[in-house]
Amino acid sequence: MEQHDLSKIQKLQEKGKSDKIIKYLSSSDDTVVVAALEALSRIKDEDSVNSIAHMIDNPDTKIRIEAAKALGSIGTEYAKTYLLHRLNAEQDEAVHTSSPVTAVIAGPGTGKTKTLIARISYLIEELGVRPSDITAVTFT
Repeated sequence: MEQHDLSKIQKLQEKGKSDKIIKYLSSSDDTVVVAALEALSRIKDEDSVNSIAHMIDNPDTKIRIEAAKALGSIGTEYAKTYLLHRLNAEQDEAVHTSSPVTAVIAGPGTGKTKTLIARISYLIEELGVRPSDITAVTFT
């Protein structure tokens, strides 16, 4: 079934059918979910970006990482704006702090990964920091 799904996702991507690909994000097969994320990141429409951004909060670490990669590969102003509008006050403070070192300590499912991605985006896009000058570390 997996190979069939991957082939179907590829064909839907070629047709720009993000609404059909989004359904594969709920698959129990990580390979299918990753393929769907990659396909959506190539389509780059509003539904694709919204769906990828929602996957950043996925409980599965692998899926969160792949969603972050997919969102990062889009590189659009829309993706950055979407992330920043989803931050609460504490997350916004961590993203926009002038401190060169920032630690985000919080419980599971509180948006640490989202905050980290928004912080990196802010440093690069708004402050002009080179990606090679950024070190980001997460652990559980």
